[in-house]
Amino acid sequence: MATYVLVHGAYQGGWIWKPVAQRLRAAGHEVYAPTLEGCAERHEQVRVGITVGTHAHEVARLLFYEDLKDVVLVGTSSGGMVICRVAELAEDRIARLVFVDALALLPAERVADIVSRPNANVVTEMTTAPTRADAEGRIRTAVNLRMAEPDVVAHLPVVHWEGLQTFASLGQDGRCTADMWF
Repeated sequence: MATYVLVHGAYQGGWIWKPVAQRLRAAGHEVYAPTLEGCAERHEQVRVGITVGTHAHEVARLLFYEDLKDVVLVGTSSGGMVICRVAELAEDRIARLVFVDALALLPAERVADIVSRPNANVVTEMTTAPTRADAEGRIRTAVNLRMAEPDVVAHLPVVHWEGLQTFASLGQDGRCTADMWF
């Protein structure tokens, strides 16, 4: 059986994974769904200086102190950025990265680049999302960057999760980049 660590996004807590965690546990898997500092039921701990990096260190410490190995590390929303950084900090403990409707930056991209894109979003009753042209452009950019980067030496296993396909690469410097997702 596998060990899963499920990382929530901003303004959420580990509880968002409850239905997923229940199913995984029922199938015999070990599941951790921590609530990160300053979030949800830990909102009293909010302080200046909490970042994606501090959240990543918190998850990496969980992996270390619980002695977790061959972990399937799952992130949603801004948790995607957290798991990328965790992959850099604890590469030897992670078997797979899974991005579920997650924010995973391209090389040299910043959060501000995404939230201030000039491309119009598609807005529906339930959500707002990048246009198809924007998403396809990001995928092409990712593929081109991947082809141009000879230092990419290891691919984490391809993960399929109800239509989501993610390729996460670790370069020689150990940095995580999400090559493609759709």
